[in-house]
Formats: sequence, C-alpha cells, structure tokens
Amino acid sequence: MLPELLENRHSDEIAALLAVASEGSFVAAGRHLQRHPSIVSKRVAAMEGRLGVRLIERSTRQVRLTHAGAQLVERLCTALALISE
Repeated sequence: MLPELLENRHSDEIAALLAVASEGSFVAAGRHLQRHPSIVSKRVAAMEGRLGVRLIERSTRQVRLTHAGAQLVERLCTALALISE
C-alpha cells in the first residue's frame, strides 16, 4: 500500500506548490504545468487546508512563500533530489 503522500491528488498539490515557488506566480505555474491558474491555486489551497498552515501569501500583485512554505519547498526539493539519485 502506498503512503498517503503518493496519492495522485497529493502529488498534484506538491507539483502546484513547487511550480508556484519556482515560477513566481499562479499564471506562470499554470503555464508550466499546462493547467489553468485557478486549478493551480485550488491545489495549493487544498494542501494548505490539509496541512493546516498557510504556504503562500497572495496579493493582487504578487505571491510569496511563507516561512512554512519555504521550509516545505526546501524539504520537497531535497526529497526529489534524493529520489532522482
């Protein structure tokens, strides 16, 4: 049985968070993932709800990772690098 983290919806949430972090916006992340920006936003919001913590601060002009978001992105990047090896 696969751990809960590896369920499709959770991998979509992780991909959305990492894309927003690397691309700097929901629109650019959507282009990168070939998804509508609202879908990317919903995936990140679902992850935030599930984890009970805000990962991205949103405003009309910009998005930025919160401290918790930056820590999670760093850990996810480390995990992905280990998996790639």
